[in-house]
Amino acid sequence: MAPRGNKGHFHGEPLSFLNDSLPLYLSTAPNKKEVFWSKFFPEWDEKYPKLDSEELEEELKEEERLHKAETERVKAANQEEAKVRGRRKAVLQPYPATSAWLNELRARAADSTKLKGWFSNAKTKDKTRKVEPFRAWLAGLTALRGAPRHMQMPWMLWQHPAHGEVLRSRYRKTFGKDADDEEDDVDGLDGSPTAPWNPL
Repeated sequence: MAPRGNKGHFHGEPLSFLNDSLPLYLSTAPNKKEVFWSKFFPEWDEKYPKLDSEELEEELKEEERLHKAETERVKAANQEEAKVRGRRKAVLQPYPATSAWLNELRARAADSTKLKGWFSNAKTKDKTRKVEPFRAWLAGLTALRGAPRHMQMPWMLWQHPAHGEVLRSRYRKTFGKDADDEEDDVDGLDGSPTAPWNPL
């Protein structure tokens, strides 16, 4: 199967460099980002100096072409394999990783807009990761577990500070006894099973 989603522009050592700088970026206040950039860009340019010749630019294009061609070759082979043997039994080839040289050329060709875009996207992903635990907790509260159960509403509602006394009064009027004095609600007044009581 073809790789899904945007795999990103940066890989290998350049990506590691960016990830190492990310905590400082996230901890820098929005109105102080220029302080971060004034430190980051010189360090990046020192490690990955800009492409300064047409020869290197052409080499980048050639490396990109070769990588794309290999990716398309693997994609076609995997599609044929899946067609012949079926999706479940197909033995698929892994897609090629970018070479260290291509990673470096990409880093050297990246302008400030692309680099700032990477940090902005990383910040969004960081926020999403922080929200996920809350979403999981909320889903646990709202998820149904097991068979549905009949809820004995009176036993919940008559403890309500605003409505409790009204419900107690209705209960006494309906059954002739105070619910607080009941051990259980198995038997009715005549010894027969008590039907579910609807206070509404």
